[in-house]
Amino acid sequence: MRIYFDNAATTPLCDEAFEAMVPYLKTHFGNPSSVYAEGRTARMAVENARKAIAGLLNASVGEIFFTSGGTESNNTAIKCAVRDLGVQRVISSPAEHPACSTLSNMYATTTGYGWTGSASPPPAGPISTTGRNCSTPAAD
Repeated sequence: MRIYFDNAATTPLCDEAFEAMVPYLKTHFGNPSSVYAEGRTARMAVENARKAIAGLLNASVGEIFFTSGGTESNNTAIKCAVRDLGVQRVISSPAEHPACSTLSNMYATTTGYGWTGSASPPPAGPISTTGRNCSTPAAD
């Protein structure tokens, strides 16, 4: 039996998500940023999805952002936190995705904002909710 462990990069779609997307992959594939009819149809689908997700999360539609993937999401979150929320220190570690650590380092060197990093990656093995390595026995 083969087990897939790279779910951080991509995951298989559940049947419901796939079926919901089929019309927009086959028929209504217009550019949602365009003004022609196919684009307006695609834009309506994006906005309806935004409203549905906002409703499920008890959020406003203005709080829901769709991105193309993890790197864009990480960049958006860090950039907006620094620019819009006044965050002046970003804490990161070598275990972070390179998109996070690269952007954090860029802000540290170009803006003077603080960057705090760990000198070494977290310990190998599963981590418990107490923060210690699960393979290390607890002190008595």
